[in-house]
Amino acid sequence: RHHQLGIIRESELQAAEAWLRSRPQDEWKLVVVHQHWNNVPGHERPGVMKDGLSALKRLADAGAHGVLNGHAHFGRVVN
Repeated sequence: RHHQLGIIRESELQAAEAWLRSRPQDEWKLVVVHQHWNNVPGHERPGVMKDGLSALKRLADAGAHGVLNGHAHFGRVVN
């Protein structure tokens, strides 16, 4: 249920960081999560990841090349 509240447990984040660091540097690494890291302006949804920017930075520092998320229910690409 934590994912519906926008909560990523420290233990889950640490596990993802450890996995990312364990993979070869030349291998593409993507992280996929259900909840969204931020709201689309004008289209606010519940469940935004709390302290998402910090978590994204940690994942990037651990070697993630990209992060995909869902849940925004917004069918357009925006700047």
